[in-house]
Amino acid sequence: RHQSQLSLSVKVQTQQFSYPASDWLKKHGDPYSLIGQDPNSKAAIAFGVTGAPETFMINNDGIIIYKHTGPITEEIWKNDFVPLIQEYR
Repeated sequence: RHQSQLSLSVKVQTQQFSYPASDWLKKHGDPYSLIGQDPNSKAAIAFGVTGAPETFMINNDGIIIYKHTGPITEEIWKNDFVPLIQEYR
């Protein structure tokens, strides 16, 4: 087990999308602890974003422990995310 834990889920809205993320999340459900705006793509560049959507798992030390590009299917969730979440609990 790792001493650091996963604790925060963040969504960053980039300039790439014409619709507000908050509208979509209200309609489909909001799993995020925090939503930020990145209109000049500074955060996207810092994280090395190559396409959307991208999901990053970041531990309490601020280290990216996993990056997934593309939609998250049930299979991807079970095979890739759940094991890491269990490891960092």
